Amino acid sequence: MQPSETPLIDIVMLVHSQATWADLAIRAVEHHTGVPYRLILVDQASTKPEIAEVLAAAKARGHTVIRMPENRSFSNGNNAGVRMGDAKFICIMNDDVIPAEGYMNSLIQDASEKGVGLVGARTNYAGGVQADPSWKGEPPYLVFVCVAMRREVWDVVGPLDEENFTGFSSEDLDYSWRVQKAGYKLKVSGAYVLHAGSRSIAANFAKNAILTKDAAGVLTVLRDHNDKYGFVLQEKWGKDFIVEHSKIRGRGLVVTYHSEEWTRVEFMKNMIGLRRSDNVTFEYLQVSRMPIHIARQAAVDWAVDQGFDWMVQIDDDATFPADVLRQLLAHQKDVVCALAYQRKPPHLSCVFELGEDGMLGAPMEGIEHSGLRKVDVSGFHCSILRLSVIKKMRAAGIKQYFGGFENKVGEDFAWCLNAKKVGVQVYCDTELVSGHIGGAVVIDEQYKREFTARGGR
Repeated sequence: MQPSETPLIDIVMLVHSQATWADLAIRAVEHHTGVPYRLILVDQASTKPEIAEVLAAAKARGHTVIRMPENRSFSNGNNAGVRMGDAKFICIMNDDVIPAEGYMNSLIQDASEKGVGLVGARTNYAGGVQADPSWKGEPPYLVFVCVAMRREVWDVVGPLDEENFTGFSSEDLDYSWRVQKAGYKLKVSGAYVLHAGSRSIAANFAKNAILTKDAAGVLTVLRDHNDKYGFVLQEKWGKDFIVEHSKIRGRGLVVTYHSEEWTRVEFMKNMIGLRRSDNVTFEYLQVSRMPIHIARQAAVDWAVDQGFDWMVQIDDDATFPADVLRQLLAHQKDVVCALAYQRKPPHLSCVFELGEDGMLGAPMEGIEHSGLRKVDVSGFHCSILRLSVIKKMRAAGIKQYFGGFENKVGEDFAWCLNAKKVGVQVYCDTELVSGHIGGAVVIDEQYKREFTARGGR
């Protein structure tokens, strides 16, 4: 499609040095853009005659060409390009990108969703989740290989930061977080583009520096460039914020507790069948021969200090489905426990409301299959914990996460009472019943039902 005088979207493309790639990108936009558009080509002070020829030909075909006096920065060039347009939607696209058929319809459809502020095309080559075909959910940030947004979002968030990001790195992370800070969501679009990857930057470094490769095969000068602006990003947002908001996948730790030298066959059968959960990678830790309150404390402290985001705790007498990680993580709550029953008769539910004295009250009976329930206290027989809660406890001066109540309650119940002190709500997934392996029987929902039918015998 040819450019339009009344475009629905302005496509801004910085051009520098790479005439062949730029020509391919421009022609792919012409061929695959199926909506009224304006292509704004921003020439970043190119000196090669081949670039001039490509841009002259593009201008003759009706595209807008801006000549910048210097190749100042990614932010500077794109801001200039966006200011030239007035269309309802904005697309920022690299000059080494080849968009696929239907890409623009997908970008506009995704960018039109209520609450979505910025969408990024999927691609074969990018530093973020856009190159991961299995990614689901909201990404932590978007890489500006090819992104789109409504102009009204741009007006709220403002232009790219030219003051701090004076080169060609990290400004896309900064802008992604500014979009989220303004109350909008990020989204990976169904659109797809092929991406050659950092052609202009690499060419510029090759011209002005001696390049070597590190052990991972990365150009060291390019890495130094990225590190420089990574430091700028850290100065602006803070180290802790960046660690938390730049993770491609969360890190989870599955911890099992074993007070004896042996493990029940039934438990290990369940562990072997355990499946992972999308967007979180899980590692495994087995803790043996330690009192349970000490074991939980040590495991949690270690997990926090190692930078894990989630911790799943499974006792060695627990039964659970193969997809227990997905079920627990899907709730996205600070702490969720499976529903379990006490080992000894009358096998009451291991979830409680607080009593009048602020300690344990009556167990919550008959709550099976009533969805996700708020509870005051729950056993940690099979549970998931967001480890940022432990940081809250540390900040509040709570050092014994699983104690501090003079042994009046168990270690998992003590944790729930400490969580209440820092304003954290505990939940029980009543659809997820985790049985206790008790010798020759498994004490689960069916056993409890049969036990009650027998009159408690």
